[in-house]
Amino acid sequence: MIKTKINLSENQIRKLAAAHKNNTSVRIRLSYEQIKGKGKYKILLNKTQKEKLNESKKQEKGVVLELSYEHIKTGGFLPIIIGLATAIGALAGGGAAIANSVISAKHQKAEEEETQRHNVEMEKYLKIQKL
Repeated sequence: MIKTKINLSENQIRKLAAAHKNNTSVRIRLSYEQIKGKGKYKILLNKTQKEKLNESKKQEKGVVLELSYEHIKTGGFLPIIIGLATAIGALAGGGAAIANSVISAKHQKAEEEETQRHNVEMEKYLKIQKL
């Protein structure tokens, strides 16, 4: 296996995660922009895949990589998938906690505004009483 750096979109990462979850293979279409230069994600490609990628770079074209379940599991994709799963988990499973935090923050802000309004009114009232 040969280490390679590529860029992946969120949808491509989701596609990899779904393939991993369902124990299936997947085809990922990478644009030339995703394979040229230094990518964000380190993955392992077999010799054929690496040659196909290099040929696409030379021609300044995209490439379709066919990845088996075993390759997804062992080819360096797991950290990418876990990173996305963590993010999705935070959004989905933790969405309720985030929503509660937002609601709580709004409620706290409303309470602070009401306390502030009340204090201003009380100060006005006390000033009138002193006169």
